[in-house]
Amino acid sequence: MWLLLHLLQPPVKRPAWLRVLVTAGSVVLAFALRTILDPVLQWQSPFALLLPAILVSAWIGGARAGLTVTVAGGVGAVYVFVVPASLMLTEVVDLVAFFIFLLEGTLVSAICELLHLAVARSRASATEAARKFEIMANNAPVLIWSTDTLGRCVFVNRNWLTFTGRTWDEELSAGWLTNLHPEDLADYRHGYAAAAAEKRPYQFEYRLRRADGTYRWLLEHAVPRYDGDGQFEGFIGSCTDVTDSRREREELAFVAALQKSLAASLDLERVADALAAAAVPRLADWFCLELVHDDGRMETLSLHHAGSEAAPAAGAPPTLGAARAVVEAGEVQFTPRVDAAFLQACAVDDAHRRRLEGLGLVSHLGVPLRVRGKITGVLTLATAESARRLGYEEVALVQKIAGIAGFAIDNARLYRRTRRALAAAETARRQTAESERALDRQRGLLKTIIDSVPALVAYVGRDGRLLLHNQMFEEWLGPGHGDLIGRPLADIGRNGTGSPFTTHLAAALGGEGASYEDVFHSAGSERQVAAALRPDIDALARVRGVVFHAYDITDRKRAYAELATARELLRCHADELEARVRERTATLREANVELEAFTYSVSHDLRTPLQFVRSFAEAIEADRGNHLTAEGSDFLQRIIRAASRMEAIIHDLLGYSRLARADMALIPVPLQQVVADVVSHQQAGIQRCGARIEVDAPLPTVLADRVGLYQTLSNLVSNALKFSAAGRPPTVHVRAEDRGPVVRLWIEDNGIGIHPRHHEKIFQLFERLHSPTEYPGTGVGLALVRKAVQRMGGQCGVESAPGAGSRFWIDFNPAPAPAFDRAAAPAGMGEFPTGGSRIAV
Repeated sequence: MWLLLHLLQPPVKRPAWLRVLVTAGSVVLAFALRTILDPVLQWQSPFALLLPAILVSAWIGGARAGLTVTVAGGVGAVYVFVVPASLMLTEVVDLVAFFIFLLEGTLVSAICELLHLAVARSRASATEAARKFEIMANNAPVLIWSTDTLGRCVFVNRNWLTFTGRTWDEELSAGWLTNLHPEDLADYRHGYAAAAAEKRPYQFEYRLRRADGTYRWLLEHAVPRYDGDGQFEGFIGSCTDVTDSRREREELAFVAALQKSLAASLDLERVADALAAAAVPRLADWFCLELVHDDGRMETLSLHHAGSEAAPAAGAPPTLGAARAVVEAGEVQFTPRVDAAFLQACAVDDAHRRRLEGLGLVSHLGVPLRVRGKITGVLTLATAESARRLGYEEVALVQKIAGIAGFAIDNARLYRRTRRALAAAETARRQTAESERALDRQRGLLKTIIDSVPALVAYVGRDGRLLLHNQMFEEWLGPGHGDLIGRPLADIGRNGTGSPFTTHLAAALGGEGASYEDVFHSAGSERQVAAALRPDIDALARVRGVVFHAYDITDRKRAYAELATARELLRCHADELEARVRERTATLREANVELEAFTYSVSHDLRTPLQFVRSFAEAIEADRGNHLTAEGSDFLQRIIRAASRMEAIIHDLLGYSRLARADMALIPVPLQQVVADVVSHQQAGIQRCGARIEVDAPLPTVLADRVGLYQTLSNLVSNALKFSAAGRPPTVHVRAEDRGPVVRLWIEDNGIGIHPRHHEKIFQLFERLHSPTEYPGTGVGLALVRKAVQRMGGQCGVESAPGAGSRFWIDFNPAPAPAFDRAAAPAGMGEFPTGGSRIAV
């Protein structure tokens, strides 16, 4: 095979020395053989042995070599064998034989050249076809391979090598089967052997190990391939990654089975058990289902573990995750790898944290159950003993489960409520019957009550006739009036209800209530009464009648007259008391001013002795520091540090006091200019810690006090530079957003962050979360920020979490001018160009 391939190579691909050697050797060999055979041949056939030399030379060296041998060999043969010692052909026969030889040599050389051209075209065609197939295979979006008749791999495309991470040599022969999953290898070999025996196409689905070590499901299609003679040469096939579609089919089947299981029961506990059976141990080792009630209270409905059907509450915490955080955030809380910080955030106390650590949790996932726009529960999964790490595929699946579970649990809760409602309806029916019996008793009781009312009470129909009255009517009118029911109320006795009553009754029948005072004549006497008419309106806004009641106010009128006299006396006393209050208020205000001045003076005067203490201590250290003992030197350093810290506290207190007493002039202030001044003032600290200040320009103009605003932003930027994480340069981002009635300014950093339970605590006076050795300060800065913002009519707060930086916000009232000031800021380090760009300093 090698000799055949070598002989079929074109002459240009052979070395020049080989072509020259073959050409010269063939000529020498031809002349040597002719010389040896000369005693036998004598003058006959002088050119016979040169034809093989021409053929070999033309095939190995090309047409030029063949022609060279033809000319040189012909001339040499004439010189040696035809006309020795001369080149003159005198015989016609010899001349014809010489020209025939030249023609034969030329024809042989030409035929060899034509054969070389044909072989080259055939080889180029095959090479081009192979190159096109290789390009197509390497750029196809699938894995392509081919085998020989023995099932050995002879070709794989580039995607196959990328997928397996192996080299071409490693994939040749049977080595490519080593990446198959052990459980699929036997079935694949059996199926391949059957297809090869029948020489038929086949399709197979198996798992193949990828370069990262994971197994992916591939769908393989293969067809037999044949040569030009129809002989079976093996299989050629392609593989498509169907892992996602297979997983989706499995998930759909799993979700469908779960949905069918959940739909089979409306009992809340059975629904929870079905969810636990589906999740443990298929997805996780721990399962917890908690319900969220309308009042925000959370109830643990089910807690399961892979080692038991239901984990007792005493053996494990009531929840495996921050379920409350899921409810507050309203979204999935996924922790691929549980660490100490996560356990600390989930733990209620130290005992709870130790129980969580004892579980050996690896991954944690909390998913809210949302129905009709609200969260009704939390589904929590965690892995432990299996050492599995949950991924985003499991997160997507659990979210689907949560969607089904939410409706199933909601249906179970609705079913429970419906049963309770039906039971309540039955109870209500029995109570209604009892109520009807009690109503008859209450009618009699109502009659007794209205008869006991010390006033006239009556119900008048739309025609003005009396339909109901109490016993007080008969007592006031006296005997001899007969039955009053059905008579016009305006005509009953001389009760003073003539013209005023008629007017107010017409208004009440029109739907308007009326109150008035009148004189009632009863049993020969006059009584002052306060009467009222109230319309009785039905569900269709129609007036069914009027309720009339009148109280005897004769004694009240008399008392009112006496009360007017007493009120006049009281007014005189009130004027006198008001004068005294004004006098005492002025005295109190003066005392308050003196007290503030005294506080400021005391705080200010305390700094002088502290400065003496620190100065003397520093002088002692400078003069006698080498003669002091280690303990004495330590005490001296403590005195200096304490005096410096006390002086800083007094300085901050003076600032806080000045801020509390200073007048705030709220004027339009461009935030961009103030931020530029703050950045310029703190440039030394920014360069010292390698900080980066980013400002989203332009910033708006707000109503604020310029001094208070500068002090506020300076404290926030200083805190962002100070509370930075170790090994990470601080980054401070300043931006503003329009929130309708207010403008919110954000100062964001990438520092150490603040736990949510300390978000309000840090704004209180002298509140610190770290020791002075870790982060220096007095605990007054943020208290001063809140005081300044409140005095400017705004609000402030913080959004932060440990390790995630802090986002402080301040709400300002927008200036009446345009929302954003497009004027250029002052030149210098803090200059920020306009145009809506982010500027980094």
